[in-house]
Amino acid sequence: METKKKMQEMANICFDLGFEGCSVVGRVGFSSGGLAMCWKNKMEVRPVGSSQGHIDVEVLFKGQVIRVTGFYGNPDSQFRHFSWDLLRRIAKSVRGPWIVFGDFNELLCIGDKKGGGERPEAQIRRFREAVDECGLQEVEFSRPTFTWKRGTLLERLDRCFINEEAGVLFPRFHEAHVDVGASDHLPLVLFSEGLNFGRKGGWKGLRRFKFEPFWAKEQESKQVVANAWQSNGNQLNDVRAKLAGVSKELQRWNENKFGLIPNKIRQLNKELEQCPFDSSDEVLQNWRNAIVVELNKSLEIEESIWRQRCRINWLQEDDQNTKFFHGFAKGRGRKNRVLGIMSSTGEWIEQETEIQQAFNTHFSQLFTSEGCDHMELVLDTVQRKVTDDMNAKLNKPYVHKIGY
Repeated sequence: METKKKMQEMANICFDLGFEGCSVVGRVGFSSGGLAMCWKNKMEVRPVGSSQGHIDVEVLFKGQVIRVTGFYGNPDSQFRHFSWDLLRRIAKSVRGPWIVFGDFNELLCIGDKKGGGERPEAQIRRFREAVDECGLQEVEFSRPTFTWKRGTLLERLDRCFINEEAGVLFPRFHEAHVDVGASDHLPLVLFSEGLNFGRKGGWKGLRRFKFEPFWAKEQESKQVVANAWQSNGNQLNDVRAKLAGVSKELQRWNENKFGLIPNKIRQLNKELEQCPFDSSDEVLQNWRNAIVVELNKSLEIEESIWRQRCRINWLQEDDQNTKFFHGFAKGRGRKNRVLGIMSSTGEWIEQETEIQQAFNTHFSQLFTSEGCDHMELVLDTVQRKVTDDMNAKLNKPYVHKIGY
């Protein structure tokens, strides 16, 4: 969003707000342009570049360099293609995680607009193509949907994108639109650890039990299931307890037998480096062969896990490139979370307890019988299968006879 401030004026504002560092682009003329990015000293930030359309910095986060770009799309549609060219140039210089946010002054789809005249499809398509070519993907966001308003016209012009590496680093990355009423644009608040990270009473993020396909290939898993099932009661009403016991035992068995697969793969690769493939030592070669067998097994397990996460069934068994599947699964995970629902009364709700209550109410009503006033009409259309003689035999008192 434009600051419409001179460079020094905007820098002074940043410092007055308590920021120790900033990168500022001054306005053009008297009333247009101007950008600013501010940060605290506790963050290690290195400015990379800037223009009237962007501010680019590198942020050191837990030893990882992250590229962060604040972007401003040209407000004039006939010059907006220069903005997309700029985005492509920045993308070519990125190595590692990349986060891009700002006012792009463009729609990504027709649904990003409400009211006013139609936006040319070619204009929207050029923006989408630039985003795709830069390897960027949207992150989940919370309502309201639109971030800019003028009269009755509503549009989503402000948004955040991340690349694949950033998606793996921040699988719960979230974009919140905050209504502060001080501007015709809504500010974006970005959460790297999820919407309610650190908030009391927020989403718990409990993981549901998932059966891993590679378990079925292990004979030992059958015995684990059998033992867990037998040790949790024998009555039919104990099925829930039995299932919980089986899932718990399978998870414990998985941790003991396979451990953390990525760590195990790294350790096996280190051991493999100590066994040169061209060594003539028979003992060393036997050790190497054993490591290779275990490594291939671990790689197969890792691939099976990520194949299930991203639900790609056409993956060939001998394909061991999991980078794509990490990105795909993380991206799908971000879209699979329920942040809010529309209640039966037409009210949008986002509180966890209210969402749970709405689901309970909906399905309780769905599976509750409302009765039938004319059951005889229904039964008359059903073909009779039990004759009177059969019915008489079925209604006879039960007598237990013991034969010798």
